Amino acid sequence: MIHVEKFLDEVRRNKQTSLIVLACSGRKREDLEIEQMLPRNLQKLEEEAVLFDESVSRLLEDFRRCTRVVHGNAVKKSKEYPAYLRYSGSFYNSVWDNGGFDVWEKVIKDMWKVLILSAYYGFLKITDPISDYNLQISRLNAGCKQVLPKVLDSIIKTNGVEKVYLLTSKEYSKPFKNKLDNLYRVVLLDRSDMEIRGAYGTEYYSEAGKLFTSLVTSRHIPGKTNSIELEEI
Repeated sequence: MIHVEKFLDEVRRNKQTSLIVLACSGRKREDLEIEQMLPRNLQKLEEEAVLFDESVSRLLEDFRRCTRVVHGNAVKKSKEYPAYLRYSGSFYNSVWDNGGFDVWEKVIKDMWKVLILSAYYGFLKITDPISDYNLQISRLNAGCKQVLPKVLDSIIKTNGVEKVYLLTSKEYSKPFKNKLDNLYRVVLLDRSDMEIRGAYGTEYYSEAGKLFTSLVTSRHIPGKTNSIELEEI
């Protein structure tokens, strides 16, 4: 176990070689809601922290071709908006409640290596435009799922990543089990050293949103998390 502040300090010190992977969310904002929450054009900011070279792009396209064929009906008729605006689950609501646009802007401007793992799109940069869709990673086709470790391995090699931290439920770590080195799922523990989960992982994701905000902004965001356990994948 690692005290939460020690963990945050360690990741900040090794920011250039650390990749943080967030889970997508089942809940998505509809187009109209997104349009109403855009006082600034932050979606036009370009990310440079994580490079998708030709190898990464080719593997990502392999994955997305698979999901288009097998899960094409998962996509709803909608416009495309940046991923960080589209998702509205417990993690993303927690980030919005503790800083909103400013947190995501800081991720980009301070060059944090952050990606979102989506059951339909694979790995996304936070500003990547996406449609509304409905696909759980537990229902992802096995053949499509087998491509994900190859994509992540290529991202790691392209970007000089030494450690990958998954701020996700256990379900999102399953495609990578025993496939790659130095992958860790961040388990959150309360003051009684009990794992924080909640129904359908909602409490975990709410606390993970606070942890992520604290990491990026260096502000103390009060929460239930007292320590961290890194679960090797």
